[in-house]
Amino acid sequence: AFIVQSTVATVRHIATEYKILDIEKFCKQTKVPVIVGNAVTYDMTLELMEIGASGILVGIGPGAGHLVANMLMKRASSRELAPFRLSRFFDGSPIRPGPTI
Repeated sequence: AFIVQSTVATVRHIATEYKILDIEKFCKQTKVPVIVGNAVTYDMTLELMEIGASGILVGIGPGAGHLVANMLMKRASSRELAPFRLSRFFDGSPIRPGPTI
C-alpha cells in the first residue's frame, strides 16, 4: 500500500505556488492500494472513496500515519502501542494520561 498523508486531505485542493497531487489520477495509475488521510469530515471521506482511495485515515495526525506505514512494511514501531488499544475501554484497565504518538 502507498499512504498519502496530509494535514487535511481533499480532492479539491487549489494551489498557486506549488504543484498539487491529483489524488484521483494517482489512485487510478498506481498499481498498489492507496490509503489517504487525514479526512476530517464525512463528506470528504465519501469523496476520497469515490475517487478510488483504497483506505481512508480519519482524524489522525502524521504520527499515526507513520505507525500505519511501519505496520504495513512489517517494521518495528518506535512507540509502545498497548496504551492505545481499543480494548482498554472495555477490559477494566485504568485509563491513564500517557505519551502522545
